[in-house]
Amino acid sequence: MFNSLKDMYKAANWNGKGFVSRENLMEKLQSNFLTFSTKKQFENYHLEYFPPDIMLPPKRLESLLSQAIEYQQEQCTYHVKPGKLSIEDVTLLEDHACTKQTLPCVTIQILTDHTDEVWFCKFSPDGTKLATGSKDGNLYIYDLDMVK
Repeated sequence: MFNSLKDMYKAANWNGKGFVSRENLMEKLQSNFLTFSTKKQFENYHLEYFPPDIMLPPKRLESLLSQAIEYQQEQCTYHVKPGKLSIEDVTLLEDHACTKQTLPCVTIQILTDHTDEVWFCKFSPDGTKLATGSKDGNLYIYDLDMVK
């Protein structure tokens, strides 16, 4: 038992949390890394400082952000841009939401193949194709001319 935190830090040869402590740890890790002759030695040393239960997989934050962006795009009522949004397309300060003003307001393509009422239409997930079904019994799949 120690009488104070200062005594405990001294016995552990630790300056406390902060930049200096982190810098010392990184120096120790990097200098010892160069002395390993086998992968097993490195893994044992690695686990001593970083146990698996606190380690994050590589690029975990990027993966979580991508999932959040994909979810927001799926929930967006007025989303019309083809393809998936990327981290560069959004801000982390607010949720993604397209407005009604982003919907197209002009006719860019007229589909004239059906001879009767169109009862069903569905866009492909990437927004480049349109499937239509009609009372005339025909199903058509169109490649859409996208305005850039």
